[in-house]
Amino acid sequence: MLKNTLSKIIISRPDTIQFAKDRKYEESLIIPRSSVKPTDEDIDDYIQKEQFELLIVEYIWNSTDDDSRFVLTVFFDKKCKLPDNKKFISICFDLFYSDTNFSEIIDSIDNKIIGKPYLFLYPVESVNISVFNHWLSVGPVELWKLVSLSGMVETPRLQAKHAI
Repeated sequence: MLKNTLSKIIISRPDTIQFAKDRKYEESLIIPRSSVKPTDEDIDDYIQKEQFELLIVEYIWNSTDDDSRFVLTVFFDKKCKLPDNKKFISICFDLFYSDTNFSEIIDSIDNKIIGKPYLFLYPVESVNISVFNHWLSVGPVELWKLVSLSGMVETPRLQAKHAI
């Protein structure tokens, strides 16, 4: 199982957490572990700053080490069981600032946010390549995406760049 394999490799705690609204990464909330945990008032201010439909969180492990960096991106949308933006952010901060390991973070996101076992249980939905600055998700080029559970469809970029 992929989660078990990753939990043997990712043995530290995430060192950075970041949130973005509606893919507006340039306005993201980026917090290193060394910062004080945001208060409920801080969360309210972030949520109320502007309206949004989609909230994205990224946990980053080993953010300063290019050889062992790992980024977990979770899209908080209508498919998630948890209906509350503030509770989502609070749960994410609780996991980030706790002493939980990688596997426990995944299990908690599955149970408390998604509402069922999901992460790392299904085939990869897409593969993107991008330049990592603050957000791995900034400006990705889609190499391929899964169109159904029975197969993968290649995008023209992957077909044109077989060396990738």
